[in-house]
Amino acid sequence: MLKIFSHRGYLLLNNPKKLLQENSIASLKNAVANGFNAIEFDIWHINNQLILSHDLPISIEDCPRFSDYLQYQNQLEYWLDFKNLTLKNIDNTLDLIAYDLNFNKIKLNQLYFAPYCTDYSQTKIFCEKFRKYFNEKIKFVAVCDHQNQINDLEQLIIKEKIEYISIDYKLITKEIVEKFKTSHLMAWTIKDQESFAQITKLKVNYFACDILPKLF
Repeated sequence: MLKIFSHRGYLLLNNPKKLLQENSIASLKNAVANGFNAIEFDIWHINNQLILSHDLPISIEDCPRFSDYLQYQNQLEYWLDFKNLTLKNIDNTLDLIAYDLNFNKIKLNQLYFAPYCTDYSQTKIFCEKFRKYFNEKIKFVAVCDHQNQINDLEQLIIKEKIEYISIDYKLITKEIVEKFKTSHLMAWTIKDQESFAQITKLKVNYFACDILPKLF
């Protein structure tokens, strides 16, 4: 079964971005209005708060908070892309996540925890901490954005039994799908129907999309 995540909310590609910003409440609502039931977004830990923004924001005053993006509660699934998770802020980050999840009554099975970290020695620690804090069965996601990470990534997912891999769709080949056949590949970021069709033919089922795929 295909699972399509709206990438940072949903922006109509023929509309200027200044009218609808990524990771905004407006883009969240637009995603839901256009039929998405899963959403990917970027989270920063800043001043003991969880802030939504793609890049490090100059000011956080106008940025949504993590809790703001949970307003649809368990109607959506959530791919949480943590942008600046570190060994120093992870404990506070986990506390903040848990508070917002509890406040909004979000079930853990609605969530995919994906720290954007390709230092896999740190990813290992993050995985252990997330699992210890929540439970062993959470959907923890390892990230891959370059071909030269593949061998180290393979060792990581074997040792840590990681079932989900967030991967740049341009890296996905038949060989990659075979190598990681025990894991679910989560392809990002699909921007056209042709790429979507090519990757689905490889039996990849999870996508972060800037488009409405034809299956809608």
